[in-house]
Amino acid sequence: MKRLHLALVLCLGLLAVEAFILLPRGQAKTLTRRSHSEPNDLLRELLRQPAPPPPNPSVVSYDKETQGAEDPPNENAPIADILKYWTGRAVDDEIAYGPKMSDKTFERLAAEIDRDPTKLPQLLDSFPKNERSAEFVKRIWDREGATGVFAREERRAIRKWLLYNSPYFTNDLARLAQTAGDAGSYVTGRTELLNLTLWDFEKARPMIDRLYNSSSTKPSRALALWALYKNALIRDSFGDSERYRDELKKIVEDRDLPGPMRDLALDALVHEKEWPGRDEWYLSLMRDPTLLEIPGYTGLTTLIQVSPPGKYDDKMISLIATADPVTRAAAIRNLTTRRSSLDKKALETLLPWLEDPNWAKDGGGTRLAIVTALSDVKLPESVPGLIRIIDEKQEPVVSDTQITRETSGAAGANAGSAANAAAAAVAAVAAAAAAAGAKQTSVYPFRTAAIAALAKQEDSRAVPVLRRLLNEIDGWEQLTVVTALRRSGGFSIAEQIDALEFSLLEAERHERENEANVASNVAGNVAPPPPPPILNPASANLSNISAGMVVGAQADNDQIRRILGDQIVSERDVGEDLARGVVELISAIEDREPNRAARLRKAVLNWSGPAVNLLLLRDMKLGRVDVDSAIKLLSERKTLRQNHSEDIFDLRHGPPVSVAFAACLLEDTSDQRSILENGDPDTKAFLLAFGRMVRSPLPVAMVGPLTGSPNKTLAAAAEAFLESEDSPEARAVVLGLHPGEAKILGAWSAFWPKGADETLSPQIWALFRSFEDEKGYVGWLSAPDDTIVKTEESLRKEILGDRSLLGVYAYDGHYVRIYSDRVIFSWDEDDARYRERPLEPAEFEQIKVYIRSNQMDDLPPFDQCGGEYCVAKELLMLGRNGGRRLYMSGEPPPVFSGLEKIFDDLRRPPAAVKYVLSREVPGLELVLTYEDLHAETVWRSGNELRAAIRDVVVLKKVRREISDALDTDEIEEPASATDGDGSGESAAEKLRRELTAKRALESLSWRTIVNGKAVGAAEQPPGFEFIPERDATSVQPDSRQWMARYGGVEYRKGPDGLYRVAGGRAHLFKKGKFGTPLVTTNGRWLITFGAAGANPDSEEAGLLRINLVTGRVLKTKVVNEYQALSPGAYLASINKVVLFADWTFYQGESPEQEDDEIADMTPADPDPTFIYLLDPDTGAITQPKGEFRPLAQQSYRQLQKASVPGTFWAALQDVEANETLVGTYDVRTFKFTLVRRVPKILFNSMMMWVDEPEGRMYFVYRGHILRLPLRP
Repeated sequence: MKRLHLALVLCLGLLAVEAFILLPRGQAKTLTRRSHSEPNDLLRELLRQPAPPPPNPSVVSYDKETQGAEDPPNENAPIADILKYWTGRAVDDEIAYGPKMSDKTFERLAAEIDRDPTKLPQLLDSFPKNERSAEFVKRIWDREGATGVFAREERRAIRKWLLYNSPYFTNDLARLAQTAGDAGSYVTGRTELLNLTLWDFEKARPMIDRLYNSSSTKPSRALALWALYKNALIRDSFGDSERYRDELKKIVEDRDLPGPMRDLALDALVHEKEWPGRDEWYLSLMRDPTLLEIPGYTGLTTLIQVSPPGKYDDKMISLIATADPVTRAAAIRNLTTRRSSLDKKALETLLPWLEDPNWAKDGGGTRLAIVTALSDVKLPESVPGLIRIIDEKQEPVVSDTQITRETSGAAGANAGSAANAAAAAVAAVAAAAAAAGAKQTSVYPFRTAAIAALAKQEDSRAVPVLRRLLNEIDGWEQLTVVTALRRSGGFSIAEQIDALEFSLLEAERHERENEANVASNVAGNVAPPPPPPILNPASANLSNISAGMVVGAQADNDQIRRILGDQIVSERDVGEDLARGVVELISAIEDREPNRAARLRKAVLNWSGPAVNLLLLRDMKLGRVDVDSAIKLLSERKTLRQNHSEDIFDLRHGPPVSVAFAACLLEDTSDQRSILENGDPDTKAFLLAFGRMVRSPLPVAMVGPLTGSPNKTLAAAAEAFLESEDSPEARAVVLGLHPGEAKILGAWSAFWPKGADETLSPQIWALFRSFEDEKGYVGWLSAPDDTIVKTEESLRKEILGDRSLLGVYAYDGHYVRIYSDRVIFSWDEDDARYRERPLEPAEFEQIKVYIRSNQMDDLPPFDQCGGEYCVAKELLMLGRNGGRRLYMSGEPPPVFSGLEKIFDDLRRPPAAVKYVLSREVPGLELVLTYEDLHAETVWRSGNELRAAIRDVVVLKKVRREISDALDTDEIEEPASATDGDGSGESAAEKLRRELTAKRALESLSWRTIVNGKAVGAAEQPPGFEFIPERDATSVQPDSRQWMARYGGVEYRKGPDGLYRVAGGRAHLFKKGKFGTPLVTTNGRWLITFGAAGANPDSEEAGLLRINLVTGRVLKTKVVNEYQALSPGAYLASINKVVLFADWTFYQGESPEQEDDEIADMTPADPDPTFIYLLDPDTGAITQPKGEFRPLAQQSYRQLQKASVPGTFWAALQDVEANETLVGTYDVRTFKFTLVRRVPKILFNSMMMWVDEPEGRMYFVYRGHILRLPLRP
C-alpha cells in the first residue's frame, strides 16, 4: 500500500511536469532554443494564437473598497449589477444569514420581471417574504398561466413559493401542515405550520392547540409555542409576546428536557424579531455545559449563523479569556462556526490551545479548525504550538467491520463551517483506518493541517521537525512536508535546482518511453495501454490521509528530489532567490549546454518575479525570444511597467521585435504612430502582432492601408489586427479585402485564426487571465463550438451557392432567409426535421428593428463560461459580402432573451414540416403529419396502412382534468405525508399515478391512413398489443402481455404483486413488487425482476425464476445485484431467455416535457454488454455471442417476419453516427444483415414496418409517418 501511495504521488508529479513542460506537443519536439534570426517565424507563431475579445458587457464589478463581497449593491446601482447580485441568491435559509432586499431594489427588480418574466424563477427566493412580494408574484403567475414563458418545473417552483409565502393557497398549506407533530426526537411539518401561522392563523390554530396540549417534554410543544410567539409578534401583542417568550426561555434553560426540544425553542427565540435583553440572556446560556453540543443540532451556534458575519466576534474573543472552561468552549465553538471569523485577532487568542489540549473542551473538531485556519493566516507566534501539535496522538478504536460509508456523511456535512470541515477530516481518518481493517491504530489527527499551516508560516524553526517527518511518512503526506520544508528554508538553492533538473529529466524520459510504446503498439496494431490514473490532488489527499498520519517508511532520496522538483515546476511563486539562481545557471550554461538551458527556460516561464522578467526582457532585447516567452511578457505587462520601466525603455534600442514590444508595453501613442508611419516592415508587423494580443488601440486609419503592403507578413498582421480590433471601421476594411466570400467576423471566446492549434499553452491562459481585473471582462477561453462552426460553414456554402439568397439571420436553430421577393423563417426541430413559413413584412421589420436598436451588429461577445457543460450560442448576420457573429455562452443576457422571445412568437402554425433528409436521400416521403395527431407506430398489409395515433387534444384534456382533480399542481408534500407503504410516494403522487394509469388509453386509437389522412377508426392489427384490451378484472394487462401468456392463462403485474388470470378472473399469485413477467413457451417458468428498491439480500429481490408447476421462487445470481434485468424474449430452440439491463433511456428529446406537449422519444437500444442469456432450468447466466438487441427491443409486438424463413426485420440505432441501420435479423444465427442506412433519424424495430412486395419501409419519427425505398 505504501508503494501504491508513492506511485500515485510520483504519477501526479509527472503529469504536472508534462502538462507544463511538454505540451503543446508541437512545441515539445525540441528543447533547443531558437535564435529567431528570422523574425517571420515568431510573427507567424504570434498570428496563429487566439487573441482576446473586447470586454464582456454583461460582467459587473463591485467597488470592494466601499462594499463587502457579501453586501448587496446600492439600490441606485446599475440594474445589471443588481440583477447579477440577487439572481439565484436565497435569503430564507433557516440556519444562515441572508442579506435583506430594500424596497427600492425590489421595485426595480419587479419592473425588470414585468418586462421579462423569465427572470422571476431565478430571483424568487431573494424576495422579501411579505404581502407586496406575494401580490407581485401572484400577478405574474396569473398573467403567464400555463401557456406563458414558464417551463413546467418553473411553474411548479413559483406555485410552491406562493404556497409557502402568500395568502393565496392557505387551504393547501393547511393540509400539509396537518402533518406537524413529533417525529422521532424532533418534529415534522415545522415549515408548513409556521408559514400557515404567518398567512392564516385561524387555520393554523387547531393544529397549534393540539401540539401545545401534547406532552410537555415533546419537541412539538416547542413548535406550538414558536407559532404562538410568531403570531403574537405579528399582532404586536406585548403581553402575549412576553408570555410565550418566557415559556420558550424556560424550555431552553431546563437541563432536564431533551436536547432537540431545547434546540427548537432556542431557534424560535433567535429567528424571530430581536427583543430587549436577548443577547444578555443568550450569553448566560454559554455557561450551560448541556447546551455546548447537542448532537445533530446547531444549538448555541444558531444565533451566530443567522446574524451578520462578525457581529459577535469581539464578544466571543473576550469570553475566551474567561476562566470558566464551559463558557470558553462555547465561545470558541461560536467563533469557529464561520471560517471568516478566524482572523488574526481571533487566532492569537486561541494559540494556547495548540500546546495545551485541556485548555478548552473540544467539540465537533473545533481545535482542528483552528490549526486548519492557520494555513491561511501568517502568525509567527503560532509556530511553537504547531510544532507541538504535529506529534499529538490519538488512539481511536476502529472495528474491522466498520465501513467507510458510516463516516462519509460526517465528512460532507456542513462543509462551509470551519469546525465541521475539520471534523470531516477526522471522520476521513477513521474511515481510512476502517477501510484498512485496523482495530486500533495510532493516528496524528492534527498532523496534516499543522504541516500545511507551517508551510504558510515560512519559519525556519519548523525545519528540524519537518526533516524528521520526511523519514517517518510516505504517500501523499510527503508532498505537504516537502512544500512546508521548502517554504521554511529547509532546502538550499542548490538542492532545489538539482531537484528541478532531476524532475525535468524524468519527465523527458517518461515522454520518450510513452512515444516508444505508442510507436510499438501502432506497428503491432495493438491498442496502447491505458494512461495512468489522473487523480484530483484534493481527493487523493483525503483518501490517503491516514497514510500520512500513521508512521511509515524512510523516504528515498530520489523520491524527495522528484516531489520537490515537480512542485517547483508547477508553482508560480517559487521565491526570488531560487528564480535568480536558475536564471544565473541558464546564463552560465546556455552557450555550452543549450539543451539544458532550454529545458530550464521552459520551466521558468511558469514563474513570476524580477529575475525571470529580466531574463526574458534580455532575450527580447537580443531578438531571440520565442512565442511563449513573448506571450509570457505580455501577460506580465502591468508588473513590467511598474517594476521594470527602465528595462522596457532600453528595449527601444534593440531589433524590430524589441522596439515594437517596448512601444506596445509603454502604451506610447506617439511611438506607436511613428512606427506605423515610418517603421520598417518587421517593426510594424510586430507592433500589430503584439497589439492584437493586448488590444492596443492603434488607429484603424493608419493600420488599414498596411493590409495592401507588398510585404505579405505585414499585410497579414494588419488584417489580423483589424479583425480583432472589431470596430465597424476595422470590419469594413477587412470585408473589403474579401468581396463575395461571405467572410464572417466577430469573436467567439477569442478571435481564433483559421487553423489555430486548439491545444493552448499556459502562457496563453495567463494572458487571458491578465484581463480579469479590468471592469467588464472575463477571460474564458475555449475552442469554437463544433456545432456553431458547422452551421456557419453550411450557411456560407448556401449563400455562396444560391444567387437568389441575399442574406440570412441565424440564431440557435432559427433562420431568417432573405430573398428579393420574400423572407422565409424556419426553425430546426432536430437534425432531421425543420419547419418553415414565410414572414410578413411587419414580422421581418420587427427582427431588423430589434437587432438595430440593440446594436447587436456591434456588440462584443457575452462570454460567461467555458468547458463541456457550458452552452454556447451565436447570432449570425451574414450576406454574400460578409457578416458578423455575436457570440454568447452561459445564461443568455437580456438582449438575447429578447431575441429568443421574438423567435418563440414567430414559431406558430401554419408552418410546413420539412426533412433535411429529403435533400440527401432520394425517395423519402412524408406519409402523415398532423399537429394534433401524433403517430406512435405503424402497420401495413396489402394496400392498407394503419397507425396507432395519439390525439393530442384529448391528451391535453385528460392531463388538465387530472390536475384539476388533484388540486395540488404537483406541489411536493412533506416527507411524512406518504401512504406508508415504504415507497416514499406521497398521497398526491399516488393519486396522480393511479389516475394517469386509468386514463392512459383515452387518447389512443388505431386509424386507417389514406392519401396522407387519418380517415377513420381501425382494428388493432393482429399481433399488436399497443393498446391493451381492457377487461373486467382488477388488474389490467399491459402492452407486453403477450410475453406472459401460456395456453389460456396469463400473468399480470399489479401494484401489489403478480396475478394469475384465467377464465376472466384474476387471483394474486405472488405478493410483492415485480417487473415485467415473461413465461416460457413450455409453460414451466416465469422470469421477472422482483422487489425493486428492496433489500438486495432478500430472497424475493433481484432476478427471479418462478417454477409455475411448484410455485417455488428461485433467486438467480447476477453479475450486479443492483442491476435491474428484464426478460426480452424466450428462445425455445436453445431454451434460453434473453435478459437486458432495463435502464430507461431515450434518444432525442427528454421525456420531461411540458404538460401540453407530447414526449417525442425513441427508446435507446439496450447496451450489448448488458445483454445476457438465462437458462431457466439451471439459472445459469452467460454473455452471448452475436446480435441480440432486436430481441430486447420487443415490447408491444414481436419482430416482423421477413420473407426468408427464420429472419425478421429489425432497426438498430447507431447513436455515434446519428443514423438507423435497417436490415434482417436471423434468429438461428443471431446475425444482423444490413439492408440500408437512414441518416439523421433514430428509430427502432417497434416503430417500423416493411412492405417487401412494395419494396418500401414505413417508420414513425416524432409523431410523423415517413416512407423510404427499402433499398437505396
